[in-house]
Amino acid sequence: MGKVIIVVGPPGVGKSYWIKEYTQKYKIPYVICSADNYFEKEGKYQYKASEIGLAHNSCFEKFVNALRNDTPLIFIDNTNIVKDHRAKYVNKALEYDYEVEIKVFPIDIERIRVQNASDERVNAGKTIPNSVIDRMVSKLDIEPGMYKLVDKKPVKILENSSFIRSKPAL
Repeated sequence: MGKVIIVVGPPGVGKSYWIKEYTQKYKIPYVICSADNYFEKEGKYQYKASEIGLAHNSCFEKFVNALRNDTPLIFIDNTNIVKDHRAKYVNKALEYDYEVEIKVFPIDIERIRVQNASDERVNAGKTIPNSVIDRMVSKLDIEPGMYKLVDKKPVKILENSSFIRSKPAL
């Protein structure tokens, strides 16, 4: 059985960095699905708000293809702060009999603001207005220990050190 890891948090909390470290440490075949990839054109990030829906559709299509190809490890590298966005991925992963882990990153708003203003993000054109980050932080809606129905299947969100794990309830 493969594993899907869904990272959760606003921009600048270290989601992509953590994935990079994780993949270097465990060295198994993987796919990273990210809406941001849609906006990468000729090595430059060119975000267009009007195309965010297309970006997320492209991300989900890549995810489904990875499931169909039995990819051992799949990452969903979006903000994933709203449960309905996560549920779409959880539902499809369970359909393919994958284990799902949801990693919620600690939110330190000052650290996020510093990271958002870093040369790396500025040069890549990936800075985000503080008001948008604040709105994202306020929408985070994951509750450890709560049962959710995902496509009529009960999924329990469990806390396990730095991870929030999502597994079918027995």
